[in-house]
Amino acid sequence: MKEQEPSREWMKLNRHLIRYGSFDLEASLLVTLYTRRVEKHSKKTPFLDVLRSMKWTLISHFHNNRKFTIANSNCFSIKGKNAYVVNFKPEDKRHFSHINSLIRQDPDPVILTVEPDVFNFYSNEKLPVVLLENKGRLQHSICFQENTRKDLTLRILGLRAAALVDSIEAFCSCFSYPARLVTLQDFHTWDAVFAVFFKGKIPTVTLQHGLVTDDPLWETVLSDFIITWGENPAQKLQSHGIPAEKIKPLGTAKYDSYFTPNNGDKTQGRILVSIQPDIPTDLFDRFSLLWAEIGARLPGSKLVFRYHPGVSKEAREQMTQKISRAFSKDKAQFSVSDIRDPLEDIACSSVVLTNQTSLAVEAILLQRPVVEYTLENPLPFYGDYRDFVFNTGDPDQAAKVIMAILSSSLERNQAVRNQNAALGKEILPPPRAPEILKFIRSLPE
Repeated sequence: MKEQEPSREWMKLNRHLIRYGSFDLEASLLVTLYTRRVEKHSKKTPFLDVLRSMKWTLISHFHNNRKFTIANSNCFSIKGKNAYVVNFKPEDKRHFSHINSLIRQDPDPVILTVEPDVFNFYSNEKLPVVLLENKGRLQHSICFQENTRKDLTLRILGLRAAALVDSIEAFCSCFSYPARLVTLQDFHTWDAVFAVFFKGKIPTVTLQHGLVTDDPLWETVLSDFIITWGENPAQKLQSHGIPAEKIKPLGTAKYDSYFTPNNGDKTQGRILVSIQPDIPTDLFDRFSLLWAEIGARLPGSKLVFRYHPGVSKEAREQMTQKISRAFSKDKAQFSVSDIRDPLEDIACSSVVLTNQTSLAVEAILLQRPVVEYTLENPLPFYGDYRDFVFNTGDPDQAAKVIMAILSSSLERNQAVRNQNAALGKEILPPPRAPEILKFIRSLPE
């Protein structure tokens, strides 16, 4: 079959990497593996310059159905439903929770994925999920430019992307299109294919899943809309050239499932103490005494210690021994948390006692009062969340504040209100799923 000449517009679009039938797949499609390759072989190679040399032309030949697998398919229908593209594995909670929490609150979702682990997860959860193939024999012939034919990584990813296009098209030919498509995030490898395929067919939405940076990836939003965590990331996207009408600062549903506005009996008296890595020995010894004195002044309460993942097993054992010795002097109670999920650990606690850790920000998001233990005197201006929470190195003061929070809902609510100012316009506090779903449902089918 004679190779078709790429259109003039195609030649101008430096970010376009693959043309497959009528689809243009963005260069961002290959970012995940491409960046590893560049870092390994040529750290000095300009990012966009290399992408410009990687244009491929794929010529449409003929089309046959691809295989796909559906779980929980009794009376399966996709018409009128929101389809969620999930290609981050469930164990990757840092990313997975952003979209999974939204799915949980959608009364009638359909999940699309290329990952068997995701398929098995939602299959076990009794939710309708479709596993789409992204490998195997293609239904279209492929022509590579000379400078890409010897690049095995690019060829494999291109073949798999094209196979996924075939699979999506085959699925839709059997079940029609969903009402709307939600991805996380549409410049990631396989999410990009879904976003491009459904563009112009149905409304498409993508979710912010990480901090908006100066990375050129943020210059591309393939979907019709992107939902950001707050006003600040929305403004950053505009500075990258994303039109304001595409940006919706509605927050993230990631924290919704952990959010409980009122402390119940299960959390009463549980004080979570976060321990970051690399604390100097002398400072840790002083902190241990401070924690023990606070615990001794709070009868009936229990301090639960949570080590940062960066603290080694050996260091944890040594730290726990020191804490035990300090607490034995004051006959205070303590334990080491066995909860793996930090958000769950926060949700199970009444107060979070911390010293300059990201756990404090997540506690603020989950509306748990934060007390910052510090030995600095006088207190400086920090320029972060610490300027909005109670700071002290005095065990009497700390105990009084914690006791007031535990015994009075007014004190607790006031502490939470003060903390919320720390979030500023960066991220909206939970719950956010209702507003996000309201917007998604407002998009016409």
